[in-house]
Amino acid sequence: MSAIQEIKKLPISIKQTDDYELLMKLADISGKTGRLDEKFKRSILKSDFINTLALKESVQSTRIEGAQVMFIDMVEQTHKTNPKSEHIEVTNYQHALMSGHERIQIGYPITTRLILDLHRFLMEGARGTNAARGEFRKIQNFIGPTNKIEDAVYIPVPANEVESYMENWGNLCE
Repeated sequence: MSAIQEIKKLPISIKQTDDYELLMKLADISGKTGRLDEKFKRSILKSDFINTLALKESVQSTRIEGAQVMFIDMVEQTHKTNPKSEHIEVTNYQHALMSGHERIQIGYPITTRLILDLHRFLMEGARGTNAARGEFRKIQNFIGPTNKIEDAVYIPVPANEVESYMENWGNLCE
């Protein structure tokens, strides 16, 4: 199995022959998202359901970063007074998501500054607290079943290119 490595800077280009198919998929997704949004607006489970989904996303995202916490661990630790650093990281992730959402809702632009601010918040009191909190990474990382890059299933852009990619993305968000 070979790792996914190729990440192109934005804007990406697609073949003209694929334009129609992509447009139809986006229209379908937009319609389904709109219907789901309307159902949530009328649901009494709205906040609890969204919070559960956000917790699941937070757990999965921190697992990508190497945390060994499970969803059930987070549910069970809810009322504990001395959470482990990995639990703190998941909680921080949830708070960072909420903070980012709130900032965007009031008109704060999506910029690299916002991303770095949220990263600083994410790492507060968690694993790696002293390592590059609120900064772009400085070393190569990867996702894989072992700690060998040769076994990786995904290898993101090299550390020395992260800032350039983030600036490229940020320029398109303005």
